[in-house]
Amino acid sequence: MTGFGFAIDRGGTFTDVCVFRPDGTTRVLKVLSEDPANYADAPTEAIRQVLEQETGVSIPRGTPVPADKISWIRMGTTVATNALLERKGERIALLITKGFKDLLYIGNQTRPRIFDFDIRIPGVLYEEVAEVDERVIPSDDSCKLDNLGRVEETFFGKKICPGFLICTKFGYGTLSMASIVSAVGNRVDYYPVLIKWQDNLILINQGVIVEKEPNQDEVRELLKAIMSHGIRSIAVAFLHSFIYPVHELKVKEIAHELGLKSVSLSHEVMPMIKVVPRGFTVCADAYLTPKIREYIDGFESGFSDGLKSVRVDFMQSDGGLCSVKKFCGSKAILSGPAGGVIGVALTAYDQTTKSPVIGFDMGGTSTDVSRYSGALEHVMETTTAGVTIQAPQNPKTLKNFVKNFYINHKREFGFVLEDRDIIVDDIRVRGVASSGIKCNEQVAMTSDPDGAVPMAHTRTFFEV
Repeated sequence: MTGFGFAIDRGGTFTDVCVFRPDGTTRVLKVLSEDPANYADAPTEAIRQVLEQETGVSIPRGTPVPADKISWIRMGTTVATNALLERKGERIALLITKGFKDLLYIGNQTRPRIFDFDIRIPGVLYEEVAEVDERVIPSDDSCKLDNLGRVEETFFGKKICPGFLICTKFGYGTLSMASIVSAVGNRVDYYPVLIKWQDNLILINQGVIVEKEPNQDEVRELLKAIMSHGIRSIAVAFLHSFIYPVHELKVKEIAHELGLKSVSLSHEVMPMIKVVPRGFTVCADAYLTPKIREYIDGFESGFSDGLKSVRVDFMQSDGGLCSVKKFCGSKAILSGPAGGVIGVALTAYDQTTKSPVIGFDMGGTSTDVSRYSGALEHVMETTTAGVTIQAPQNPKTLKNFVKNFYINHKREFGFVLEDRDIIVDDIRVRGVASSGIKCNEQVAMTSDPDGAVPMAHTRTFFEV
């Protein structure tokens, strides 16, 4: 390594820096994260102090820090975490398919404590919601192409099928998506999606029918109305956009024409089935990404070349590193805490005894507790400060439906059928109002009414 390397943990109160010198030695430095009387940005100030002390060259405060002595910078930050906890993100609006205006407000039936009578519905991040008159419907098997082999050939750039090629590369790992649309007029008969994960190809045989395309003039007026209220960030969540993203992309194009720079699309943020978690995730992304970009822009502006010659990576919520250009709000929520977990795993875990370790990461704003027992345990869905985020999954795990079903439904209902013996003794339907429906013949009762079931019996089967 010819230059200095900086591993930075920017917290709400303190910023800690581990410096890797060119000769292989290290040193540490701690500065206040907020000290406006002396400096504008803590990581920049820490790097300035280190370079000044190590090179002996004076670098006055307030002047751009020379980047020629820096090899790399890796940073974990709680900027997004604290913005979410304190609800200090960007004002956002949600654009959703017509008829689903209240979908994210309703959410799902998951409750932290399923037997509580005092149910408090979590608030939403968006200030406004606008319905876009568009609709895509999944099609049946009759809409498939004659030769599915064309799909693989199209993936490698050979456009031999009627229609047009869409290739979208997502900013995580080596995951990419390529798809071909076979179109006749305004009707799309088949939209196969090919996902490449490393050397494996996975084909999602899902066709769609475009029932209604969004009217661009109507979308433009909706966006103008949103902008007139001072909102400069939008989240777009359309039904089935994870297999047909064209409508979301059209909205983004119109938004950019109107000057809206912060546009989060659900199929880019979370290209997975289920519109509710996808909607939650894209709202969090739109809410936090402007704050993240604002911080990153301010950080880069403190250096001579805007750090264009330096590799800058940020810690993501999953514990991996992400290029600064691809770092966004949905990836940053647990950036700081994830770094703490990785640190505990690498420094405190004994490979000989293999005893699990507990990590306690206490900061000035939040405290994070973790457990490591030899392997990093990733979750596909997490709730932070009342906001649910779902992360894209490795396609190799997509077929494990049974395991995911049990995990999700055990959280929602408290148990699955494996865990409880359920006895159905006698089922009767008692009407509470007249429906106007008359039976042609009297239905005989199966048995005489029994007495009340003792409370102990119900406890046996329905209480923990």
